[in-house]
Amino acid sequence: MRIESYNHNTYFGAKLINKVKVGKLDGSIYRQRAAYFVELEPNLEEDYKAIKEIAKYWEKGKYVCNIANMATSQRSFKDSNNNIKIYALTKQFNGNRGINSDSILGITQVCEVRKGETTNVEYLETNPEFVYSMNREYKGVGKGILDSLKNLYQRIFLIAAKSKSVHDFYIKNGFTGYQGYFIWLKNFMI
Repeated sequence: MRIESYNHNTYFGAKLINKVKVGKLDGSIYRQRAAYFVELEPNLEEDYKAIKEIAKYWEKGKYVCNIANMATSQRSFKDSNNNIKIYALTKQFNGNRGINSDSILGITQVCEVRKGETTNVEYLETNPEFVYSMNREYKGVGKGILDSLKNLYQRIFLIAAKSKSVHDFYIKNGFTGYQGYFIWLKNFMI
């Protein structure tokens, strides 16, 4: 599938959902830079290849291998798992050979309960280089993914690792949490 969105130009092979801002390290400060939230379709060779490559190269990644396994399953059983969606946040704006795995900043797998209404986030992972580095090149990737999901769905559910930093991350991004379970509801204030 080709992207046709901003200014009706054709970009690369993934389906563009929206554009978000992330911080990119420039010297000693972070400057806002555009990133692109796209839907990856495992049945498309370029998208599948990118998912498999990041599973291979994100050595410290905890969840990307599970996402790659689901992508393989979706390719094998084309009519099943239609409610499973794989999205990525990428710095890539264009290209003629599909999405470049080196440009993927983060990836998520969701199970869409009701299209456009409710989803369960099964996995969300940013490039481990941005998590485990003192001078990480990008920041705001996880937030960018969550903000993009908030534009797509009315309700978001997830179960997260029981660590204080993960808990704080989801609370900071508008989720309500209790013992590792988190929920976000559009237009709901606590």
